[in-house]
Amino acid sequence: MLLGLGIGAAAPVACTLELDDERACGDGYVDRDSGEECDPGDPSSYANACVGTSRPDGFATCDPVSCEIHNEFEDCARCGDGKVDGQVGERCDGDDLDGNTCPSGGLLQCTADCQLDYSACKTCGNGVLDLGEECDPAMEGSPSKPDCTELFPPNIGKPYTSGDPGRCLDDCRWERAGCDYCGDGNLDERPLAVDPEGNFKTLPEVCDGIDYDPDELEHKVGGSSCTLLDENARLIVECSDDCLDIVPRTDLAQPCCLRSFSPCPASDSVLRCCFEVENSQEPEACTNSFLPDGSFIFGCR
Repeated sequence: MLLGLGIGAAAPVACTLELDDERACGDGYVDRDSGEECDPGDPSSYANACVGTSRPDGFATCDPVSCEIHNEFEDCARCGDGKVDGQVGERCDGDDLDGNTCPSGGLLQCTADCQLDYSACKTCGNGVLDLGEECDPAMEGSPSKPDCTELFPPNIGKPYTSGDPGRCLDDCRWERAGCDYCGDGNLDERPLAVDPEGNFKTLPEVCDGIDYDPDELEHKVGGSSCTLLDENARLIVECSDDCLDIVPRTDLAQPCCLRSFSPCPASDSVLRCCFEVENSQEPEACTNSFLPDGSFIFGCR
């Protein structure tokens, strides 16, 4: 006897599920089916994404929400790729200084964060009076020219006493060729350096104040008519403004005076000690002195 299917039995029905591809950005897996281009948890998925762009050495990023690759110019441009990208704030990059140089010479450098470093540049010539500079040739309204007496001299303990400096030099110092030491009261019989490099030297002085070269003094006053008044007398002289000449004073009513080591004159004598006449700042004209022959005298200084 055949057993039949029950009339009311149901036929098999297929079971189908609709699965939606939802993005799980950040799970470390790149789900292409859901449209992910990369995943922040998988750096290899975007590591080379700058290759093929104008900045192939840069580093792309992966959007943590959309899992899309960001490899636009501002993403791939980076400090250290050797190319200056001003759009991202770089002033230089490695050896690429973007055409910048030190204004006055020196070594312009690039910092690790792609900014210009002027610390090794020369400051002289930048138009600004920097520390250690006396002047700047490119400075508008440069500091007024000082007197030589205000400048640092090359000879320690021997300051300038006269003269005018020249132009502002390329090393931001005043030219010292016009400076000298005439007027300090000390006879400089040999040339002295005027500038620190020794490029300029003074002429030998024949006098300074009342300090006279004895040979030059004798040449100027020897054989004068003053000896008719006293064998120790000579003409009253003065030193020229440049310390290069001894000038007799012929404009005086009494042009003669007594030489050093002459016996001190009496108060009513018509002749005074040359030291007293030529050096009004020193009233004590006579002093006790030993003569070269060893004798002692109270005479003119």
